[in-house]
Amino acid sequence: MKTQIVNNQRYYQCQEEEYKSTRTYKNSSDTIRILTEIQLPQQMSKSIQDAYEKGENDLKNNIFDNIIKENISCFSFDIYKHYIIQCILEKGLSEHKNYILRFVEENMEQLCYRKYAYKIVQSCLTQFQNNQITQYIIDNLKKLQFDQYGNLIISTLLDTIQNDEQFAQIINKLQIDKIKYHQYGCVILINMVTCNKSNHVDLIINKLIQESIQLSKSQYSNYIIQKMLKERTIEQNKLLINEYLIPNFIELSCNKFGSNVCEIMVTKSLAYQLQNLWNLIIKQNLRSLLNNEYANYVMQRYYTYILMFNYILDEFQQQLYEMNRKQLLNQNGKIVFRYVNQCNQIVQQNLSY
Repeated sequence: MKTQIVNNQRYYQCQEEEYKSTRTYKNSSDTIRILTEIQLPQQMSKSIQDAYEKGENDLKNNIFDNIIKENISCFSFDIYKHYIIQCILEKGLSEHKNYILRFVEENMEQLCYRKYAYKIVQSCLTQFQNNQITQYIIDNLKKLQFDQYGNLIISTLLDTIQNDEQFAQIINKLQIDKIKYHQYGCVILINMVTCNKSNHVDLIINKLIQESIQLSKSQYSNYIIQKMLKERTIEQNKLLINEYLIPNFIELSCNKFGSNVCEIMVTKSLAYQLQNLWNLIIKQNLRSLLNNEYANYVMQRYYTYILMFNYILDEFQQQLYEMNRKQLLNQNGKIVFRYVNQCNQIVQQNLSY
């Protein structure tokens, strides 16, 4: 009973504090002091956002004029305070949005290449169709496409731009042959895989499919092929899987980066494609795949997805157990052997229920 009374007291105390806080935001001239005297930066940022969002127009103007207006630059580069600028661009008064937009237009060179600040540019691209910002990106595409943050700005622009002529201009200026193998540049192509402007990007996607074997074996570009497998439709991936990945399955499975692509391919393949993999490729090369440091992971994934095909399952297990009996499995092959036994135990347990 005493505990309940204490909890009730705490509840009403919290309710009273919340009411006082809301009343302060609406009426008190000390609002700015209260917001800026909070010691923790993260708490300060959240409090300013909440006060701005929930406050009346007078309070919004008060917060903007006294806290934000002269600090847009330093807020943009701050780990927590850049969210305040994004909040206003998304939910702020028109005059406040326009003030920040003019700041961004005049400071693109500083904002595009800095951590956190690039998100302010992204927010502007999402909220406005601004020709000055768009033109800056187009004019500086050569540098931006290889930059850690600039590539993300380009991806956002491609997602949001409505002008087909400008979209085509960007696509034509991208250095596809260089960025596809670049740590940051490849992100543009990864995001382009799901672009809805097919009339502009289909030629690029088709070329990437034709180069999929080399791309799959590269440290960064393998993620382009992974994204295709994950995000494109079964029909769209038919050519990629049947004509490129399956015929080169052994080479890719035994490659550090290509094996990641093969694992995804297995999870996205149709029944006939999994059967073709066994009949044409894996059956004759199972030992080398099992014992390879990278391909053994692909074999574990493959086994999981053939549990529904009894004839493949029986042949796979028969070969695996025979190799184990003859001591033909190395440490990688034994990992697969143990995995298969664990899978079988789980299947048996489920059947017994």
